[in-house]
Order: sequence, then structure tokens, then C-alpha cells
Amino acid sequence: MYLSVFYPGVDVFTCLHASLTLLGNLRNYTTCSMAKTQKSKPSTASGTTKPEVPGITALNEEPTATPAKTSNSQFASILVMLKATYLILVIGLTQHASQRALIPLYGTATVSQHFERLFVVAMCLSLVLPTTTQLEGTLWNVLTGVLCLAPYSAYNIGSWTARWHNGILGPILAQLPMAVPVAIAASLIIRINFLNFLQISHESRIARILIFLSTSAWVQMSSGFIGTVVSRKPPYVPYSDCGIFFVTGASSLFMSAALLLASSGEHLWGHFSAPYPAGGSPTATKPGSSTIGLKAAGLVLNFALLYTSQSNRPCNIPQYPYISGGRGEVKVLASANSVTGRIVVAENLRDGFRYLRCDHSILGGVWLGEDKIAAISSTQNNIVPAGGVDYNGTRLGDSIYSAFVLQDALRLFLRTDGSSTSTAGQSALVIGLGMGVMARSLTEIGITPTILEIDPIVHAFAQTFFALPRQPNLEGFTTKYLLDPLTPQTHFGDARDYMETRVRSLGTGLSSMKEIMKYDYIVHDCFSGGMVPAHLFTKEFWSTTKKLMKDDGILAVNFAGHVTSNASRAILATLEDSFSKCRVFHDVLRFKDNPDDDSFMEKDVVNLVFFCTQSPHMRLSLREPRNTDYLDSRLRQHIFKSLTRMEVPRGRITGPGASLEPDSNQRYLLTDARNPLNDWQTGVALEHWKLMRSVLSDEMWEAY
Repeated sequence: MYLSVFYPGVDVFTCLHASLTLLGNLRNYTTCSMAKTQKSKPSTASGTTKPEVPGITALNEEPTATPAKTSNSQFASILVMLKATYLILVIGLTQHASQRALIPLYGTATVSQHFERLFVVAMCLSLVLPTTTQLEGTLWNVLTGVLCLAPYSAYNIGSWTARWHNGILGPILAQLPMAVPVAIAASLIIRINFLNFLQISHESRIARILIFLSTSAWVQMSSGFIGTVVSRKPPYVPYSDCGIFFVTGASSLFMSAALLLASSGEHLWGHFSAPYPAGGSPTATKPGSSTIGLKAAGLVLNFALLYTSQSNRPCNIPQYPYISGGRGEVKVLASANSVTGRIVVAENLRDGFRYLRCDHSILGGVWLGEDKIAAISSTQNNIVPAGGVDYNGTRLGDSIYSAFVLQDALRLFLRTDGSSTSTAGQSALVIGLGMGVMARSLTEIGITPTILEIDPIVHAFAQTFFALPRQPNLEGFTTKYLLDPLTPQTHFGDARDYMETRVRSLGTGLSSMKEIMKYDYIVHDCFSGGMVPAHLFTKEFWSTTKKLMKDDGILAVNFAGHVTSNASRAILATLEDSFSKCRVFHDVLRFKDNPDDDSFMEKDVVNLVFFCTQSPHMRLSLREPRNTDYLDSRLRQHIFKSLTRMEVPRGRITGPGASLEPDSNQRYLLTDARNPLNDWQTGVALEHWKLMRSVLSDEMWEAY
């Protein structure tokens, strides 16, 4: 369906012109064929009328040449094509914006799961619905009203349906007042304009089908083009759903006004130019004043809808910080639309923690208040608490998630040079920043981090609200791929692009220089919203990763899912195929209640951290933690002391009989050519959404 893929350089306007030509040829062919048929039939009476032919507005006995009105015909053709192009772009933009509007409430995987099917149903409805010329004005009003109200309806209906905790039915119902009516109304308007221009009857089934197929192809092209534009990087252009709906709604409002003026002008012209009969009053005109009045009322109503939608949440947000509505449990400190979605920093006032959020995914959080900071030593007398101090002097406690602290255990593995207890001159590559727990702890312990983060707003909020140490901005350096790892630095963009470019840049250097430019540790944490970027888990990516690691370096990879899932097994199989040795640990905290119960591995979604090394001489043995390792964190102390009980046996992931199957792991290897990781994660993403909805309050998810 994407014609531009198979025919480069073919644009929507060209396709529209080709479709008009095709329909015109169809009409001319049908007209001539039917005219010849009528000519061959003898008349039985001089007054016999010619039979009407369905699908043709008027037929002469012979197709005779009409006076050419080239300029008018070309102008009308261009006008129809421009109108159709606009409507196709509106459909494509609505496809993107309507999903974008619901993602903060449902998450990407949940919203997109059935959207394509729903959209296909909407397009098919436009095929069977009847049209008339007089219906165009009403359809424009409907289209305009839906676009103007879309952000407001998406937020309120989406919030209402999300409270049902049904990740399948909720997004579908929330899309019904948005993408569905836009697709139907715009498709019908395109059909009306084509049929009117070509003077084909609205009852013609062949013409209706041809227009439907053409419109579907154009919409596919438009959606592909828009998807490419909004995801282009760099530079990043954060297109907000409110902005898209405002532009499409306002422009559609203008089109409705233009149609109303044209209809009013036709009405007035007919009124004053009509002949006066003997009675002294003009004859009836085609368009009625009541119809024009209704259209004008609809125009005013749509303007009010646009104003209402843009003046309320989520388009119009109070000045930060503000307390959310409802029970007032959430205090929003900052929010911005960015590369990866809506980034929010807020505080749960009831439970006492601050969190960083991207759409429907919690990137991290810290406890607030002296009673929850839970430091090993007293946090009074100017002692910095475990989570540091933010820009405003607020004291921050431990992470609300144990997975971030579990990753920090990579410092406890014994290396071949015995340097596990000395951090002098060590460096780490941090892939995926989150709120910066790992980057901050590495800095505190004396390890220099290089941060790779795709979203600049996430990095800015981590510095401002989560005490991430500030680093010099080195993005403008042309030699940024050759910077010494012992120089604190942050790079924005896709991690794989940066790592592959750095490997190529170092490829021509001396072997001793390349060794200095490698990292002691690499932390890989890209989990968000129940999904991970699949291209960062392939064998080719791990090959690049190894080239940036020292021979005895340690890799830590975070993944959330079921222990026994295909995704977990595939990640383990690919890592074991790429590295010499790996060990896996879970983040489930088990205190006094049922310390030996591991049934959660079979049924729950848990965080798994894979620790790997490429050195064949390392056994990945753990040393005993020291007090200096804890960084005054009780959570870190508990996890470090419990590591041996948190290890996941390899057989729990691969299955008990996996070692007996020949080449059992080969079926699970992830490569650039074969990577089903996204498909395997879809079910987990929906389960993760339900889990987060049950753990955190609805008000937290609705405050953004």
C-alpha cells in the first residue's frame, strides 16, 4: 500500500491526479458504450424518452464534443485534489495524534494493539454509507467538531475507560469519538467531491469502490510519511497531540466557514436574480435560509468546542507546581512533551515519594520525608541522604524500585586484576538514564559515567529533581566519539548509533590507545512501559558492546518480564552466545515472610538483571560487600547482603530439559535479521499496564 516505497518520488498529489484520470476515463468509457447502445436501438415512437442509465448523470444519443472550458476544468481539478490532499493529511495526522493522546493513559503497546483493526473497520464503513451532494456541509461540520474536541474527549473518555483496568476494550472505546468519525467523514467528503467533479452518480458502486481503494492507499502513504517525520532524529521535533488537533481543527473550521460563505453567496445570488412573478415576490431558491442558519450555528458551536478543548486539560495546564484534581493526592512539579513522549515529574503526597514518568511508564522514584528516607546513618546534621539533595534543597531517600540498586551490584564481582574494591581510574557506560540512580551511585563511588540517553528532557529533569550530578555539555564537540571515558559526559540519541560510531572512530587507533578508551562497566537499562527496544538486544549489538568493554569488564542488563517467558530465554541465550559467562538475579525483596517462596518466578512480572563478562578467566564470583559500598542506603545494604538468595537458576529460564535438546538455544538467538522480541513482549506489556494500574492510583496516571 505504501506506493512511495515501491515507486520513489511518487507523492500524494500525483496519485490523486492519476486517480481522477482513471475515474474520468471510466466515466467516458461507460458514457460512450451506453450511448452507442442507445443509438443502435430503433425508436418505437417519436415521443419515446431515453432510458436512464444508473451511474451516469446525462447521456446524449451520440457523444458529442462539448465546448472546452479548459481553464475552469483545470481549476476545478486542482481544487478537488487540494481538498482531497488536505483531508488525507488530516486522516494521517489524526491516526498519529489520537494514539499519542491516549498513550499517557494506556501505554504505546496497549493503544496500538488493535488500532489498525479499528481504523480498517472505520474505512470500510465509509464504503457502505450513502452520500449526496448536499451532505458535504454537514460532514465538514462533523469533522470539524470532532477535531476541535479531540484532546478534551481523549483525556476525559480515556481517563474514564482506563479506570476499568481493561487494556483491550478501553483504548477502543476511547478512539470511537476521535479517529473513527474523522476517517469516515473525511473519506465521504473525498468521495462526494470526486463524484461531483466527474459528474458520476452517487449510486455508482464501481466508482465508490475505486474511490475507496484509492483513498485507502493515499491514507497509508500519508500515515507512513507522518510517522517518518515525527520520528526523525536528529533534530527532534516534539509534535504534541494538542498542537496537531489545534492545527487540523482550526484549518477544518476555516474550510467549513469557506463552504458556508459559498453556500450563502449562492443563496443570495439566487434570491436577488430570481424573476419576480406578477404577485411581486421572488420565486423559491434552491438553498433554504434555515439550512444556512443551521450550518452557521454548527460553525459557532465548533469554534466554542475548539476554545473549550484548548482551554482545559491536557492542552492547558496550570502553572507548575500544581495539585491535581480529584482527591489532591498528586503534586505535579514539571511536565513536558519530548522525544519519547510526555515526561512528568510529580509527587505522591499520600504515600510520600517523587517519581519520574514517561507516558504510562514510571522511570523511577525516590522516597520523601525523614521517616521514609531510611538511611543507615542519621540524615540530620547536614549528612547527605541516600538519594541526595535536589535543586531546591529537598532531601531524597532511596529508590522506590529495587532493580536500579540491584544493577549497582556489578561492583561486587571479582575481576581478573583484583580491582573490584578499587574504583580509581574506572569508567562506566550507562545506556538509559532513567532518573539517574546508577549514574549518581557510580559518581559517588568514584567511577566516571558516560551517559547515553535518547531523551534530553529526561536528563534535564534527572538533574533538577533527582540530584543527578551535572556534567559539562559536550554535544557540540566534533570529536565526541573519541572522548576519554574518564571525562564525565552525556550524549543524546540512539545508543546503538553512538556505540557503533565510537567503535568505527577508534578502529584506526593504536591497540594501547583503544584499550584506554574502553569501559570497565556497561549498564544497559532501556525497559519502559512493558517493552524494551529490540534492536538493543541482538547478537550484533552485543558484538559492538564487547568492543567497548575491557576484557575483564562487567555488563549489567535489566529486563522485566516472566522468568519462564520466550523473551527472557531469548535474552539469556543471546547473551550466553555473545559472552563467556552470565549470571541472572531477580529484584524481588523477601524479608521475614516466606523467605524461600519463589513461586513468583512462574506467575509474576519481575525485573531480571543479567551480569556478563567476555573474559574466559572470570568466574563472576561475588565478594563480600563493605560498608562503603552501601552509600548510606538501607535498600542497597539489604540487596547486597541478599544477592546469593536472589540468583535465578539458569534452568528456571531455559526449562529443565533445555540442556538435553541439541542446539536448543539456537532457536532463541536474537539477530538483526530475526528478532521476534517485540512480538513476545506484547502480552507482557498489557500485563505490566494492568499491574501498574493496580499498584498506583488512577489520579497519578491522570496527572500529566
